[in-house]
Amino acid sequence: MKLKYWIGLLSILASSIAMGHGMSAEDKARALNAGFMEYIELGAMHMVTGYDHLLFLFGVVFFLTRFSDIVRFITAFTIGHSITLVFV
Repeated sequence: MKLKYWIGLLSILASSIAMGHGMSAEDKARALNAGFMEYIELGAMHMVTGYDHLLFLFGVVFFLTRFSDIVRFITAFTIGHSITLVFV
């Protein structure tokens, strides 16, 4: 088997062990009353500090080559992650 398939399999298995990160109560309160720039800042900090985002970017960079695949995966991740954040 190719190395990228082993890495993909390992990533899938590791993702079932790992839990996604949430937002602190302070950040949630700030997001509710935030202006546009503060909301952008909160989103940027959430993306940089979230290992789920970093693993996702790793997968996109190393495993996807077609633009249509990249758009589909980014869209699916965004929708799924937004849904989970609503319930955290």
